[in-house]
Amino acid sequence: MLMLDLSFGSVARLGMLARTGMIIRNTIILIDQIEQGLASGFSPWDAVLESTVRCARPIILTALAAIFAMLPLVGGYFWGAVAITMMNGLWVATLLTLFFL
Repeated sequence: MLMLDLSFGSVARLGMLARTGMIIRNTIILIDQIEQGLASGFSPWDAVLESTVRCARPIILTALAAIFAMLPLVGGYFWGAVAITMMNGLWVATLLTLFFL
């Protein structure tokens, strides 16, 4: 937001809240896959690795679809802050979810 000289007002906070919901959904999907792997008899390391590989494509594609959907809003005065907050937060949080969860 600072690089684009936009304020972090209530509209940007709304975008942050919406982005948080998307990331929580991705995290729940990944944790559920890990639990299914553990229930199937995988070791904890193998369950995490297998689940991350299996869920990476849907999580990344969902994030990319949301990021590209926000592109038309970036230039807008009112919705630009929401779009930038969601776009930047999604790609960072998606990487964090897949590599550090």
